Parts: sequence; C-alpha cells; structure tokens
Amino acid sequence: MKRFSDWPVLKWDGERWDMMVEVWYQGSWDRFLIRKRKSDLATVPFFMWFLIQKTTGAIAAIFHDQLLEEEVPKGEQWIEGQEAPRVITTRDADGLFYQALIDLDVKPVMATLMWVGVRWGSLFRRDGHNKGWWLDAGKVIPISIVAAPFVLVALVVNSVLYCIYLIVEKMCGIFSVTRRKGK
Repeated sequence: MKRFSDWPVLKWDGERWDMMVEVWYQGSWDRFLIRKRKSDLATVPFFMWFLIQKTTGAIAAIFHDQLLEEEVPKGEQWIEGQEAPRVITTRDADGLFYQALIDLDVKPVMATLMWVGVRWGSLFRRDGHNKGWWLDAGKVIPISIVAAPFVLVALVVNSVLYCIYLIVEKMCGIFSVTRRKGK
C-alpha cells in the first residue's frame, strides 16, 4: 500500500464492482488519480478465477483498466512542470499493473502470472495499441511454458469440481419442495 493514498471502497452492484472513492497512485515518475468507476476487476474467464484473488489486487486491476481505457489512447501528453511529454503505452500500463500488485503485497509469483496474462491480452488488442509486445516475449513465453502444466492441471480439477457443483445444484432444484400459493 506504500504508493496508494488510500484503500478503495468497493461495492458490488450485481454485475460489476463500483469504486466509491478516488485513490492516488504514486508511480516511479508520475502520480496517477484513479477515479471512481465500475470494473470487473480483472477480465478473466470464469473458469480461471481460481488463479486470481479478486480483493488483493482489486485497485491494481481498476488502475490497469483506467490506464488502458483513458491514458493509452491519448498518446503523447504534456504535463505541467515536466520537461518532456508523458506517453503511456500498453506495455507501460502492464508494467504499472505489475508494480501496483507488488505494492499491494501480492506474492511475486502471482503478480508475475497476472502480468503475463495482461501481456498476452495486450498482444491480441485490436485497437493498434499492442506495439512493443515483442520486447517482453523473451519473458512472457518462457514463463507461460513453465506455468502451463500447473495452470492446466488446476484448470482441469477446477472444471471437474465446477461441473459437479452444477450437477448438485440442478439436482437440488429438481428435488426441492416449493410451496404453492394458497396452500
């Protein structure tokens, strides 16, 4: 939490998380205002949720979303008091996401896996903001290869357990006794 001004207050609205207060993040060179906004916290397919602790890195995920949606598309920006323009690329946003996770005391292995995930996501961006991906390929690809067996085993186990849960839930629905009106 060293670089964050406050802890975010999040409220679930049934579909997305609503950040109720603004928070400042102090990067190595720049200070960023993370505005009140709605977020899914990390756009991860449901079958991979077991990898992510949504609460630990929540503010980092919201910060990353804001950077990708608002800062990256702006391109070159002149900030008062700076000698050179600030340009935030997708690569920068992903790096800031990783640094924010570390600042939030997310374990380095988990932070690295989350960084690898957002770097893969950056490769497949359709808005032209995926330049520079290959600069990290030398890290992303080997980490992905090493992590893949562990993630795949966990994914299979999680999927089987989820299917069992759905079957039990369906069976409970079939056998549940509902009260009819008037009786």
